[in-house]
Amino acid sequence: MGGPTVQLYGVNHHTARAELRDRLAITESESSGLLAIVSQSALESVVLSTCNRTEIYTLADDDSSEIMRDSLSAYTGVSTAEIEAHAYAKRAGDAVGHLIAVASGLDSMIIGEPQILGQVGRAAQLSREAGTSGPTLNTLFRYAQEAGKHVRSRTLISRGATSIAHAAVEIARQHFGKLSDRKVLVLGAGETGRVAALNLISAGVGELIIANRTPPKAQNLAARLNGRAVPLDQLPDVLAEVDMLIACSSSREPLVSLGVILNATAGRDAERRLLVMDIATPRNVVPEADDAPGVQVYDLDGVQRLCERNRHARRMAARGAEAGIADWVERFAQWQREREAVPLIRALCERADRERAADLHALLQCAPTLDDAQCRTVEAMSRTITNRMLHQQLLLVKQFNSNQLVAATASSSVTNDAFNIGRLNAHPDRRRHPPPSGSHSADAQSHKIAVFDEATHFDASHSLAARQTSTPNSLEAESDR
Repeated sequence: MGGPTVQLYGVNHHTARAELRDRLAITESESSGLLAIVSQSALESVVLSTCNRTEIYTLADDDSSEIMRDSLSAYTGVSTAEIEAHAYAKRAGDAVGHLIAVASGLDSMIIGEPQILGQVGRAAQLSREAGTSGPTLNTLFRYAQEAGKHVRSRTLISRGATSIAHAAVEIARQHFGKLSDRKVLVLGAGETGRVAALNLISAGVGELIIANRTPPKAQNLAARLNGRAVPLDQLPDVLAEVDMLIACSSSREPLVSLGVILNATAGRDAERRLLVMDIATPRNVVPEADDAPGVQVYDLDGVQRLCERNRHARRMAARGAEAGIADWVERFAQWQREREAVPLIRALCERADRERAADLHALLQCAPTLDDAQCRTVEAMSRTITNRMLHQQLLLVKQFNSNQLVAATASSSVTNDAFNIGRLNAHPDRRRHPPPSGSHSADAQSHKIAVFDEATHFDASHSLAARQTSTPNSLEAESDR
């Protein structure tokens, strides 16, 4: 297929280790610099960089994979050889389908994760601000975002926790229902504790309490999340007042003894059991607590089983979503065909309107008794007839690929067949002067019949191709953004 092509070059978590991905990562403030380099050799360009991928998208006439690789190398300082050993290049439909899969969460390390959708939108915004994107990539990234939203709303791909910390909060919601009237203690302020605390805040927890062996870390995290930090020596008293404990400290020794658990559950109502999520390795809560009265304990294995069930559900949903990617790729391809067809469609419409105006002029010259209202009615009817004759031809042209458009435009065969331009060009005076009195009616009628016959011939000669390529839901051109 001739003409500019969408192309992609990049690395991701499938092809490169985290250390290389970190060296190739492009921050938002750096993206304009890389875009400036790439855009020197591309019509349009966008950079998408996250913790799991760095990808450059271009619209270019020639293969731009080496240019994208060299630009990335020059900007990051990573050798071209190292990049090439871990990179992938895609073009046309493969590149389009890849971006749509990325935005849909199908290519993420955690299938269905929601952050990538916003990152795709932000990448498109940064390229627009840098002035390096245009109608094609703007539309492609818009389609990718729409596809991502569609997949998430129609499938289970984003439902169910897949991280340990997130799953612990999901179990709490299943256990308590709403969390707005619950107090939760997070034991540990490392990465897992931070993620658990963030998820609790997102879930609307009533009160968040954080304890850590290093008090300043607990205080900093609590301050960021409007929580309360407590020292470890207050654990017995705090456990007695909370509804749930998420234990995720990296301590090598248990921090919560059986005596602390029994003290915390003493005097509780049967309906107010203490929920303990011990997701630390090794455990922060002594194993004997599992059988203590008034407490329900989930260890790491139990939480992981929930994660795996959710991951399986997401994988099954992803299989169904992948089948729909081809539909979005075809939608974008249809948009490209229609956009490329605009010059030819404009030529068809302009020639058709010239012939309509010429015939209308000739007709009105032969009917001087028509008043203004009648003339306007005749003109409106002439436009309606012309549009009806054009309709099928325009649908066909919208299905042409680039090579067909180039051939049709160069030879003018489409316009000649449909509107008898060749014959009219042989009689240029016909459009400028009315025919001799008494001869116009028959001549005009014969001309109309000839135009209709040739238009019908054009339609019949291409009807099979039109039926094979037409997609009813994609005939309306998408507007550029």
